[in-house]
Amino acid sequence: MGLSDAEERTVYYVRLGCSLASVLGSLFIIVVYFALQELRTRRAFRLVLYLTISDLIFCTALFLTPEAEENAGLCNLQAVIISFFGLATVLWTVAIATSAYLEVQRKEAISEKRWIALICGVCGLLTVLPYSTSSYGEHVEWCWVDTASSKAAGITWQLVQFYIPLWLAFCTNTYCVINFYRTHVRTAKELVGITKAQFEDQIHKARPMLRYPGVLLVCWAAATVDQVYNYTESPGEVGSFVLAVLHYGLGTLQGLGNALVYGLNEEVRSDIAKMLNRRKDTEAMEMLTPIRP
Repeated sequence: MGLSDAEERTVYYVRLGCSLASVLGSLFIIVVYFALQELRTRRAFRLVLYLTISDLIFCTALFLTPEAEENAGLCNLQAVIISFFGLATVLWTVAIATSAYLEVQRKEAISEKRWIALICGVCGLLTVLPYSTSSYGEHVEWCWVDTASSKAAGITWQLVQFYIPLWLAFCTNTYCVINFYRTHVRTAKELVGITKAQFEDQIHKARPMLRYPGVLLVCWAAATVDQVYNYTESPGEVGSFVLAVLHYGLGTLQGLGNALVYGLNEEVRSDIAKMLNRRKDTEAMEMLTPIRP
């Protein structure tokens, strides 16, 4: 049994509202990046910028509401953008977590160019593959991999293109951030002459990393359950209104979640505060400077 018209409208407005929040969050991080020169010199935050741009494009594509039978070209465009950048937002979180782990644990670093080439290559390949079975089409709330024409092919591509990489990414991120945190704790304990306050400060700086996997878990756990539930339904139908709201609401909030967790960490907030204080000092000096005749 599918959703009623009223339920579909509710899911639609939830999706639009959450997508807008993610777009605004992504735009804020991009503005902050270009406004603060300190951030542009940090390799780690440049990876956050790539994640944010992917989030922005992904969420912007969700505003399109094409009907496949009325505008096949626009529907296909939305499906391709969602496929490519939806997966890219997941893979960039892996790049950030893995880079932090390698730099702290092994004193190694993967270059930005390699990350860009790897992520674009994987996303491009997995975006093209569904064309082999003509599996792009209208999928409940947007155009993506469809199960109407061939349920087996549609489910396969949905899993291969997004859900399997998603949960592999979650496991990878969890492993990396836990080991990053443990290394930080162990290193702090080994410092000679460190005070208790200094030790707690070191731990406090590392603790936000533990939030990284939480974004994927919060945003996509309900979506995964909803997808599995829908696989038991007839093609093109949605069986649970509550799961649909959580799926298309939380799933489109990933951009906002990434902006808060990756982009607005304590270090970035400190840089923003310094910039604002510098502007206040400059304005105060200008007011105190006498005006020459």
